[in-house]
Formats: sequence, structure tokens, C-alpha cells
Amino acid sequence: MMPFSLLAVVGLLAIAAPASALTITDGNFTTWSFSAAIHPAEPAGPGSATVTREVSGGNPDARLNVTTVTGATHYGTAIKTDFSSTESLDGRAFTMTLDVVMGPGAFGQGQGILALVEQAGSVYGYGGPSWPAGPNWITFLQDDWTTLKFAGVFDADQFLRMFGSGPTHPDFGGGTATQFGFAAGNSNSGTLTQYYDNFSMENTRASVPEPGTIVLVVSAMTVHAVALARPRRGRSSRHSSPDLEVNHRAGYAVVDTTPHQGSGGTRVASPMLIR
Repeated sequence: MMPFSLLAVVGLLAIAAPASALTITDGNFTTWSFSAAIHPAEPAGPGSATVTREVSGGNPDARLNVTTVTGATHYGTAIKTDFSSTESLDGRAFTMTLDVVMGPGAFGQGQGILALVEQAGSVYGYGGPSWPAGPNWITFLQDDWTTLKFAGVFDADQFLRMFGSGPTHPDFGGGTATQFGFAAGNSNSGTLTQYYDNFSMENTRASVPEPGTIVLVVSAMTVHAVALARPRRGRSSRHSSPDLEVNHRAGYAVVDTTPHQGSGGTRVASPMLIR
């Protein structure tokens, strides 16, 4: 049987602050700002991109209309302006979710998608594991409203400045107000429209024990060590008891209880050369 003091250690570890998630959702878009940007790794070229909020036709109600007329790769950008976070994002996994349906002129692979963050007026984008040169997130053509998920990690080196006068990469170390959004765009599209609704951005905070819990765990472990060191009454201290032998051989198992987010629905291809 596990000694009471060791049970106390296990119990205290179990009540350490659990992992939690910061989730941002919006399907109304009344507090969003819209702009346009060219691909950060391409030279400027002909084309345009626009984002327009429409009050009906969404899934349900309002939706965003992203229309590109390209040439070179252009993105319509959308940032949710009524929420910001100053928490450290560095290394956190995130999942961005969008409802998508194709509109007039849609063909080929639809539009490429970027996750956006905004800091001090500069907007930064990330579009997939090989961004900005390789395969990126794309929507393909969706005849009906379809929920797509795009999974990534907040790695500042992978987010590139789309526009603004800030540094080339954002600061995810904490203390910098950060807003969130998305972009949609493509190249050589002619005039192409897609509609978007029900934006969601979820990122997982790491599990960190509360300071008081750490103190209690250390105290319990000390009590447990003293109990193991004290010889049992009626036995020579030169011989280990069966319980003592078992505890000497026991190890610790750390169970990861952090919620893991799947990437179902994520499609990976290159939006930069969509035809």
C-alpha cells in the first residue's frame, strides 16, 4: 500500500493549476477592421483585395466577403479590434476555425488563409508549416458552409509583417498588446469571391502549479523522506522493510493532462500560386 505521505504528494500534484485555453470567437464582425496586403515575400504587382461585412447570408446572419482581383498575391485582412491579450504566446499551440463557402467567380483551389496578429498597428501573418515559401493553408471550393480548422504554433520567427512600421516579426514574449484575426487571398485569380463566418482562435496555456501548491508538495515530500529514513520498531536498522524496498524501487509517472487540439479539417497546400 502506498504510504500516506506519498499519497499526499500525488494528491497535491493532481490539484496543481490545470492547463486552460484562451478562446476568441466572433460571427458578427461589427468591431473588426479591414485592410489589404501583398504577400510579404513577393514583389509588389498588379491586383487588389477587399474585405466587406455583409449583414445577411452568413451561417447565420452576418458574413465577410473577401474578393480578390489578382495578378500578384494579395490578401484581404480582418482584425478583431475589441479584444487584446498581453499574455506570453511564445510556443503555444493554436487552432483557428472559419466557416467558408465559395462565392461568385470561385475556381481552382479557392483562397489561401493566414492567421493574423496585430501589435501597435503592424499586422503579421502565418499561413502554415512552410510559410512563406511552401505549402500553405487553403480553403478549396466549398459548395455549402463548411467549417475548416487550421492548426499552428505561435512562433514569432514564422509570423511575417504584412504591413505597418513595426519590426519584421511580432513579440510573443508577453507584455505587448496583441489582437487576432485572419486573411484570405490568392494570385492570378481574376475576380474571385469567398465568404467567411464564425471566426474562432483558441490557444492553450501551459499548466503551472500555484505557488502554495508547490510549498505543500515540498513539505509533503520532506515528511515522506523522514518517514522512510526512520527504522521500524522491533527490527534492525540494517535491514530494509518490504515497504522501504518497494519505495526505493518506485518511480514517478508524470501524466500530461493538457488538452490537445486536433487538426481535423485542416488542408495544406500552396495558396500563393493558386490558379
